[in-house]
Amino acid sequence: NVFNRVLYVGMDYKVPKGGIASVLNTYSSFIRPFKFVRTHASELNRIQKIWYALSGYAMLVWKLMTDRDIEIVHIHSASNSSFWRKSYAIRIAKGMGKKVIFHCHGGGFKEFREETPQRVDKILHMADCVVCLSEEWKEYFESLGCKNVTIVKNVIGEPKLLHIKKD
Repeated sequence: NVFNRVLYVGMDYKVPKGGIASVLNTYSSFIRPFKFVRTHASELNRIQKIWYALSGYAMLVWKLMTDRDIEIVHIHSASNSSFWRKSYAIRIAKGMGKKVIFHCHGGGFKEFREETPQRVDKILHMADCVVCLSEEWKEYFESLGCKNVTIVKNVIGEPKLLHIKKD
């Protein structure tokens, strides 16, 4: 099973709030096993968010040490604090010899990167693959020197067909 080799990292998706949580929630409905480490929950206060992130990094290290099947860490991120939180997950995964997929969901990523381009690029270039949502974003990440940039549209759940009675 190919999914046994992948560990997903992102925000708490149990109550989808926003794009990343919605995508992860959908993934969790059909990927088996869905190996996941959460590093953020939007409804917490600042101290709780720090604790959540630190416990997530500890869980990431634990899972990578104990689950020998994991080869790929698929990290879901946006801009700003999301990116900086995930930068630690990228460093941890690479430090433990894993391949990293950086999945960018942030529509404001270009503006975010302009603030500290060298710091952002250093993290981006650690990724073995960058996943983005459109051709425009693919060209953008390639222009930054990112390798293996691919497009994956946001997933939706399985369609539910309504039975319509014809008269």
